[in-house]
Amino acid sequence: MKARIIILGLFLLLGVSSTLFAQPFEKPSNYEIPKQSIYLELGGNGIFYSLNYDVLFKNGYGIRLGGSYLYSSFGRTIGGERGPYSRIGESNALIGLVMGQKLIGEKASKFELGAGFMFGTIYDAENWDYVKPPSLTFSAGYRFFPDDPGKFTFKAAFTPIIDRNGFHPRFGLSLGVTLTPEGNTR
Repeated sequence: MKARIIILGLFLLLGVSSTLFAQPFEKPSNYEIPKQSIYLELGGNGIFYSLNYDVLFKNGYGIRLGGSYLYSSFGRTIGGERGPYSRIGESNALIGLVMGQKLIGEKASKFELGAGFMFGTIYDAENWDYVKPPSLTFSAGYRFFPDDPGKFTFKAAFTPIIDRNGFHPRFGLSLGVTLTPEGNTR
């Protein structure tokens, strides 16, 4: 009985003597929201086209995520001993991109260098023998990337791809818009 009274007394003493204090929320004063953009690239790293999302940090380094899908069907008339006949084929391509990049330059006009990985699949009834994922992909070119949100962004770059079939020189043109939030506290 004496032990129960001592334990109950300790719990009461601890319960009465402890008070919880939460820290008040303070908005970070120097928090840098990274610059962001979305854009459509024709040709380039996504082979045919790609839709992309970029995040660019203050130090000029960034991350690019992109992807593309293409479906086509085609018919062909083929002559033979039994006469001409029509053959229908189809192609499917589903491609993803993950790239790191470095933008060099102080103003909106910058030089972009990038490297990354292309993954996905390409199925073609005609045995596609060009670029096949998985592969390494690179980027070197001009990038217009303004600081303000909602502004036009543009890129023209040499975008070679290296896969198991060899080296494939490519070129890409991109058009998009910047997404950096208004609340940036630079």
